[in-house]
This record gives sequence, C-alpha cells and structure tokens, in this order.
Amino acid sequence: MKGAGIAVLLTRLYMAGAMYFYLRTSPVFGTYWQRVSGSIAPLINRVIRLGLPGGFQRISLK
Repeated sequence: MKGAGIAVLLTRLYMAGAMYFYLRTSPVFGTYWQRVSGSIAPLINRVIRLGLPGGFQRISLK
C-alpha cells in the first residue's frame, strides 16, 4: 500500500500544478486572477485559523 500512497500524492501534486499553470496562463481566467491575487492572503489565513483547530480534534491519542 506504500506505493499507492506515493502514486496518489504524485498525481495530486501534478494536478495542482497543472491547474495553477492553466489558471495563470488562460486568457479566460486572467482578469479573475488579477482581482483575487491581491486579496488572497487574508482569506488563506482565515481558513487556516478556522480549519486547523478542527483538524486537531480529529487526532485521538490512544
């Protein structure tokens, strides 16, 4: 099962990179990217602040 996990990780990283490249180079999404890129940091900080404590609740110490 170790090989399957590595394969899943590699394919997800590849897809994230491909989507980023497509969004950055596509003329259709160019105007949206410029509008969002300046204000994305506060949103990411808020998602991390809200999601991280919830993620730690899923960890059980047995």
